[in-house]
Amino acid sequence: RARGAHNIQWVFQTNNYSFPMDTWNFAPAYYPGSNYVDWLGLSIYGKQFNDEPWASFLSLVDWPYQEIAQLDPKKPIMIGEWATGEFPNSGDKAEWIREAFTVMKTKCPRVKAEVYWHERWQNLDQSYSNLHINSSPEALAAGRHCVDGRHARTGRRGSPRTAGHADGREWPGRDPGPGPRPDRGRGR
Repeated sequence: RARGAHNIQWVFQTNNYSFPMDTWNFAPAYYPGSNYVDWLGLSIYGKQFNDEPWASFLSLVDWPYQEIAQLDPKKPIMIGEWATGEFPNSGDKAEWIREAFTVMKTKCPRVKAEVYWHERWQNLDQSYSNLHINSSPEALAAGRHCVDGRHARTGRRGSPRTAGHADGREWPGRDPGPGPRPDRGRGR
């Protein structure tokens, strides 16, 4: 700003829950102040690894949203990263996605932007964490349904956001993932 750059937006973003869970590590302890921040942000992740418990989106965002919203009563809030893995024996990813959109719309009125973290990786134990929005036909259908205008906020020009990549490409059907598929016994 001091050098004349006025097209930059600064986001102060934290994880939904601090670790370690101690007051020195809570967002207010290191918030730089409203003069330095344009947006407040949160990362919200559901289950990412086999040994983690399944949790509802509401349980992951409720208190953190209240904490971040108290930093400044006027700043817009962004869910700058959010996702959950595909773990059918633990929970329903499609339902988690639908719940996330409903919660963001009905219980988090200051959330003005959401960015789904579309990622997949192989873990040390050779299992895979697949957070891709299209990790299953059901997850993809839930994501598409929620961004087709019935649930999603509208863009600047009033048009609903569409399901797709940042460069405008539409999400494909079932996710082939980068490289060989783990269900075929070959690497990532």
